[in-house]
Amino acid sequence: MAKYAFIPSRTGNSKTLSNLKDFFKLAGYDVKVLIGKPSIFEAYSEALRECKVKATDKVVMCHDDIEILSKTEAFNTVLDAHFKKPKAGFLGVAGTRYFPDHAVWWNGYGVDHKPMNPQNPLCGFIFHGKTPESMRAEVYGAQANTVVMDGVFLAATGAVLNSIQISKPKSFEGGWHFYDVFYTYQAFKKGFVNRTAPIMIRHESVGEPDEVYNKNRLAFLKLCGGDLPVQAF
Repeated sequence: MAKYAFIPSRTGNSKTLSNLKDFFKLAGYDVKVLIGKPSIFEAYSEALRECKVKATDKVVMCHDDIEILSKTEAFNTVLDAHFKKPKAGFLGVAGTRYFPDHAVWWNGYGVDHKPMNPQNPLCGFIFHGKTPESMRAEVYGAQANTVVMDGVFLAATGAVLNSIQISKPKSFEGGWHFYDVFYTYQAFKKGFVNRTAPIMIRHESVGEPDEVYNKNRLAFLKLCGGDLPVQAF
């Protein structure tokens, strides 16, 4: 059983990325920085193929501008516990139990958001900020099984990754949007159990939906929208 960390990066050169590589190495991961790839789909597809990832291997796929604040021992304990469960799917830090028919998983999150409201479908949390001193907590909700999750941090076994389509759908116009929803939704539909986990992560940037994001969302709906909305239990 091998452990890999796949990290797409434009340049492969930043202090945050250097620290992230050190964290994963200390946690026992073989780190692969995927530099200058034309799309995140291609980056992950090539990495899985080149590493010949096996069913029992563990793979983390994450952004290059994150800092993992959890200790390596706690980090490994959380991941190991998840992957011991039957039909373990993706493990992430933010997602939703209820995936609406418009496919925007974080719909409704805002200043009036009530994380502990029983009707709130959102799950997990993450810190955002350029530095630990300036970061703020984004609390989506309690940890739970999810339909889809955000791609800032995702972990899965080779059994999961080798059973879904990792390459970019032909109908997707953009190479960097909606991959996370596409991956985690496929796993959910195949009966794997996706879940958020209490892994403490600081993310330096905040993704903003743009025109290409919306085009990929609409393309996803043409591919998979017929089954929406769906609920995880």
